[in-house]
Amino acid sequence: MRKTVLILGATGRLGHSLLHAFRDAGWQVVAQGRGPAPKDLPLGVDYNRGPLDPVYWSHRYPRASVVVHAINPQYSRWHKEAIPALRAGIAIARALGARLIFPGNIYNYGFPMPAVIGNDAPERATTRKGAIRVEMERMLAAAVADGVRSVVLRAGDFIGAERPGTWFDLAITRDIRGGALCYPGPLDVVHAWQDVDTLATRFVQVAAREQLLPDFVRFNVEGHAVTGTELLDAAARATFTLGLTTRRYPLRIKRFPWPMLVLGQWLVRDWRELLELRGLWQQPHVLDGNALRKFIGDEYEHHETLDEVVLRALRRDPRLQSALVDDTLHSHA
Repeated sequence: MRKTVLILGATGRLGHSLLHAFRDAGWQVVAQGRGPAPKDLPLGVDYNRGPLDPVYWSHRYPRASVVVHAINPQYSRWHKEAIPALRAGIAIARALGARLIFPGNIYNYGFPMPAVIGNDAPERATTRKGAIRVEMERMLAAAVADGVRSVVLRAGDFIGAERPGTWFDLAITRDIRGGALCYPGPLDVVHAWQDVDTLATRFVQVAAREQLLPDFVRFNVEGHAVTGTELLDAAARATFTLGLTTRRYPLRIKRFPWPMLVLGQWLVRDWRELLELRGLWQQPHVLDGNALRKFIGDEYEHHETLDEVVLRALRRDPRLQSALVDDTLHSHA
């Protein structure tokens, strides 16, 4: 009998990759979302717009052994929606008797943060989002007393999501068609990045072994810890490979408009939310993923190179699709 996973928030950036990863690994996949089923829903995935109600899900999918909490409200709604959504996720996992897997990030550690973040690094949140993240993970640890087992898989900023909304597509490569890249911090500071498809694979690998874990555990997911210069160089090489540029580094490098956000933060709420995270780009940080590598063992394949990840991310970027199609047509003319 195939194992069943329920993915809450399955139409988001991580959720979309999780649908494919679990399905390809042979799981029965149930996808929860609020809107209509996406047109690119993977074949065989059961899409359900049901509410975040434990009775609803326990009646319809009682055999689900893993629940993935991929719900991620917009920054401007985080303080109102993040904790209630997780509370609902915990209740659903309890009703199903399932393991809950939660995607963590590095907001918990505040500024300054450790240069190397281990699984048990002290949490000293200095932002509102960080405090919310700390509380969410505290909720997961406390839920053990109510019989809910959980895992936190912590990762850096996303690259390669098929759904827009990451720093990589909204800021860094936003003006790539115009011949420019933009970076939010000093170019010599190391920043943690995570390929979304690789992260989804780690979720599947942990889910397959979840019965070997303690009731509550945190793992860091190793990604690509690189400087701004290294990331921008990879993006420039990708544009050359894709035929979007004729020279290896013709792209201009622009500064991120932090001063504009400072001036307009009281008019545009999302800008206030972004300003709170400015320190992430000024603090060098690396996620130590050795514990997860050891737990997964031989199946922990080496992740793709940075060039491969960035190239795939740009191939997926809908803003570049017409340019790539035109180039392909011209090359076959």
